[in-house]
Amino acid sequence: MLARLSRTCSASPTSRGLGALGTLRPVPCLLMRGGTSRGPYFLASDLPKERWSPFLLDVMGSPHSLQINGLGGGNSLTSKVGIMAPSQHGADVDYTFAQVRVDEAVVKWKANCGNILAGVGPAAIMRGLVKAEDPETKIQVFNTNTQTRALVTVQTPGGELSFAGSAAIDGVPGTGAPIKVTFLDVLGARTGKIFPTGQRSELIDGVRVTCIDSANPVVLMHFEQLGLETGHESVEELNQDLPMLQRLEHIRQEASLRMALGPAQGKNLPKVAVLSPPSKGGSICSRYFVPDRCHAAHAVTGAIAIAVATTFDGTVAEEVAVQQEGPLRRVGVEHPSGQIQMDLLLDLTGSKVGRSTGAKVNGRVVEASLIRTAQPIMDGNVFVRSTCFD
Repeated sequence: MLARLSRTCSASPTSRGLGALGTLRPVPCLLMRGGTSRGPYFLASDLPKERWSPFLLDVMGSPHSLQINGLGGGNSLTSKVGIMAPSQHGADVDYTFAQVRVDEAVVKWKANCGNILAGVGPAAIMRGLVKAEDPETKIQVFNTNTQTRALVTVQTPGGELSFAGSAAIDGVPGTGAPIKVTFLDVLGARTGKIFPTGQRSELIDGVRVTCIDSANPVVLMHFEQLGLETGHESVEELNQDLPMLQRLEHIRQEASLRMALGPAQGKNLPKVAVLSPPSKGGSICSRYFVPDRCHAAHAVTGAIAIAVATTFDGTVAEEVAVQQEGPLRRVGVEHPSGQIQMDLLLDLTGSKVGRSTGAKVNGRVVEASLIRTAQPIMDGNVFVRSTCFD
């Protein structure tokens, strides 16, 4: 049914009898939850050329704290966009991620989002970019923001897209069909170096940090050095700790310069993760900041950076993590809404035994995989101002 629906909903606005309504213009849009995020998915061919930012601000209703005039939900997790196109990079689909600021007229283009990426799989099938196969469909996705590749595996029994299943992810009610997301280029996504500063740990403002570039650039630090009691504080507690937030931002800005990312003022990258030992059966606990507020759950790309850091001797993450042995490792990153579990495939050639955990470290991470779910919410048209296309 979804496959048949997608063919009708991908028609142009004119063919569907929806011409411009005064100063408004309808644009085909698929609203989808991907992982623990939500946002509209578009075909690049339906968007105004070279005017994507003003178009998306209008779509989402920014800047406004409630995004009352658009599709955004007044929260960074529901103010995200996926843009798809036939691949020009040897993959099946090219995917561009956009983070639309809620209360500012700003769209961020430099990061990837693993949750929205999970929704690209079913969205690409619904929009006819990829043909579904039985029993599952493997979709190679090229992320244009970070120039990295991923493999998204979607359940398509009988060649039909299915969202029903028993997979559950923390931060989302209910269950759904599992979507396996495998990141194939996890090292040096933005800078080309796993440790852009050349060090696995260093001091910034008296705090020992690890600056890592894996899936996205992230600055890792230990909770105790920030004056926190447990590292398991609630989102509300952390967001009310203004001195701590200001110190995090100061460290983030200095780390950005050291990582050769340029000034971080007004930018989303690098992100920050405050780490502590696990308490709920995971491998490590994290509080993730985006960038000036604590994430209600956790970014997939940030979890990958943390998981990869645990496999290198001398990082902040390796020193607090509970490690597994062997080339295939399950890493659970605890967060305020639960846990993200992922599998790392390592090439342990030339590795050694780490001082902190006794597990082999310093191998090459070949890929990182995790399970997400997705849910289509609406397929139709979003109305934007005609001036967005002028």
